[in-house]
Amino acid sequence: MTVYITAILSDGIFYPPAGGFLKRQKILYDKITYVKLQFIMPGANG
Repeated sequence: MTVYITAILSDGIFYPPAGGFLKRQKILYDKITYVKLQFIMPGANG
């Protein structure tokens, strides 16, 4: 299972979820810095 979350970069601090990996990718959208969070939970697919 792969969950894609798009959040606004506020303080620039993101805490990695337990039992998963967190990849941060800064993208520029409408002059606003967004952070694309890709949450991958290993073992969710079996």
